[in-house]
Amino acid sequence: MVNDKLILYSYWRSSAAWRLRIALYWKSLDFEYRPVKLAENGQQRGAEFAKVNPMMQVPTLVVNDRILAESLPIIEYLEEAYPHNPLLPKCLFLRAKVREIANIVAADIHPIQNLDVVVKLKNDYGTDRNTWAKYWIERRFGALEKILSNGVSGRYAVGDQITLADVFLVPQAFAGVQYGVDLSKFPTIERVAREASKEEAFVKAHPTNQPDADPEEVSKWKN
Repeated sequence: MVNDKLILYSYWRSSAAWRLRIALYWKSLDFEYRPVKLAENGQQRGAEFAKVNPMMQVPTLVVNDRILAESLPIIEYLEEAYPHNPLLPKCLFLRAKVREIANIVAADIHPIQNLDVVVKLKNDYGTDRNTWAKYWIERRFGALEKILSNGVSGRYAVGDQITLADVFLVPQAFAGVQYGVDLSKFPTIERVAREASKEEAFVKAHPTNQPDADPEEVSKWKN
C-alpha cells in the first residue's frame, strides 16, 4: 500500500474535491495533482476526462491505474487501505453518527448547490443561483446545527478528534459563506469549522493553496 501511485483529479474551488484533499493530507499520503477546470462548458465535459470519470465530476482518484469516484466512497477506501490517522472513531455509534453528518452534507446539501443544478436553474428558469443555494443550505444547516449541538460535538463535529464529519463540514461551511449564508446563525457549525480549519491538513487542502487556484477569483472570496 505504501507504494501505491495516487493521482487526484481535482479543481481548487470544488468542495467535494476539497474533502478528498483533506483526507489525503490527513493521512500524509503522496499524490499527483491533476487539475480539471470546472465551468458550464469546462474541461470536465471533454472527451479525455469523460474516459476517466463518465460522470464528468471531481474528485476522481486513480490508484495504480484503477479509478475511484465520489468523495465519500473514496475516503472510505482510504480509511480502510491506510488505517493510520483514522477518520472514523472506534465506537460503533459514533462511527455511524460521523457517517450521518457526512451524508447530510454529501447527499442533502451539496447536490442542490452543484454546478449542473444551479446552471440549469438559471438558464431554464431564470433562478438566481445564490438565492437558491443560500435558501437550501440555510435550511439544511438549521437541522445540522441541532444534530451537532445535541451532545455530539466537542472541540470538533463529533467529539474532540478530527473525523470524517469535519472533513465534510468545513468545505460546506465555506461554500455556504460564498453563497451568502451568515454562519453566526449556526454557532456550533461555525465554531467546529473554525477549529478544524486550523489543522495542518485542512490548511494544505484549502482552495487558495492549490496549484490551479485563480488569484483573481481568490481575491473576491469571502473569508
